[in-house]
Amino acid sequence: MPFGETKDKRKYDLNNCPFCGSVVLKIMKRASDEFPEITPRIVSYYVSCENCGACGPPGLDVEGAASLWNRCIPRPDPIKEAIKRNRNDPK
Repeated sequence: MPFGETKDKRKYDLNNCPFCGSVVLKIMKRASDEFPEITPRIVSYYVSCENCGACGPPGLDVEGAASLWNRCIPRPDPIKEAIKRNRNDPK
């Protein structure tokens, strides 16, 4: 899959990365060329964090990808959650 890049983060008002907090983000273009003789070329866009490598869900256009990124909620890290519980445990 060929990749292309990017649009300006400020133009699309992207939230910081929900996983690492970075502001170094790119909106990437992805084109599917797996079977060009039998399927049409599918183009989608997604936001990628340059710091931790997190990628948002694909959108049909740049605005859609930005909107989906801004709704991303990170899953809690089970190890960090266990450490927090142990620190707060009144033993």
